[in-house]
Amino acid sequence: MNGGPEILQLQNTPIESNRAETPASQNRALVIFAASLICAVMFTLLSWSQEWPFDKVRFLSGTDDLLRMVNVRDLIGGQSWFDLHQYRLGLPGGTLMHWSRLVDLPIALLVMLGNAAAPGFGEMITATLWPFALFVTALMGFLVAVQRISGVSNMLPGLVIGGFGLVASGVFDTGSIDHHNVQSALGMWLIALLMPSGKQMRDFAIAGILASLMLAVGMEALPIIVGAGLVVITRLQFEGDALILPTRRFGLGLALSLVVLFFALIGPQNYTGTTCDSYSLFHLCCGGVGGLALYAGLSDTARARLPNANLTAPLIAGALALLIAVIFFRPCLADPVGSLDPKLKIFWLDSV
Repeated sequence: MNGGPEILQLQNTPIESNRAETPASQNRALVIFAASLICAVMFTLLSWSQEWPFDKVRFLSGTDDLLRMVNVRDLIGGQSWFDLHQYRLGLPGGTLMHWSRLVDLPIALLVMLGNAAAPGFGEMITATLWPFALFVTALMGFLVAVQRISGVSNMLPGLVIGGFGLVASGVFDTGSIDHHNVQSALGMWLIALLMPSGKQMRDFAIAGILASLMLAVGMEALPIIVGAGLVVITRLQFEGDALILPTRRFGLGLALSLVVLFFALIGPQNYTGTTCDSYSLFHLCCGGVGGLALYAGLSDTARARLPNANLTAPLIAGALALLIAVIFFRPCLADPVGSLDPKLKIFWLDSV
């Protein structure tokens, strides 16, 4: 038969399904959304019952939330997008904040919309809606991960365990507008997208983008991002060639989104500067080179030349990222309080 070998080759080649979502998958998505929404409403009502009546002055959860709102007020008031100094904090000249405008922007938009709907109450409305929306988002990510790991039968236990777990974390309480709930929601979806599914190409690319967003929001997410990378590499070792293209998409999504975020968040005057605890050239170079090296190392040309390419390529990508950090950004690998006065460590730092 003409074309027999080609047909056989196509049949044995893993491809990405392009078919429309089935009614069953659409129903599951609606169920996940509805369950997350109902759980979030119940949690918010419970939170309200503990805080009623509301105080128009003291409606934020803690000092970090208060400072976030100060940053948002300054942004609305005209402070430059690229100026992350908080001039009310610290010595004259202010303090350079390591927080991200990625969190300031949606909160600022909610405040302005809230003030337009109810003048003078925009911040209170935002302090309620923002953690509520992130709770729904995080719980949806958790339930998607549960469904992909163990099927629909465990969705109800997942809802109970996941809902209580997120509530117990405290980062979704009414008034929580710091970045920890953002990181939690992004982290839940990062985990969900790396679980087995029929849309690996799409999911891994989005996972790479989410990893870069988490890095841009705050450096405390670095262990989660490293863990996500290890999950991708481990799955590649066990699943082999079927996961090569998704893994390449993860690396490319990570690298390209880091570039976009760099130019979106960093002012031209700071392109060559390095701040170890907030997104800067350090993170762009290490993460971007690592992601591109992973993408290139798993190409057909590179795999033909590398021994055991599925393992060698990720190791080379990681080694390149680490080498760049050691050569060009060594201070970011050092102890941040290593040069602190010993007495100050004893009387202050050891008690923190």
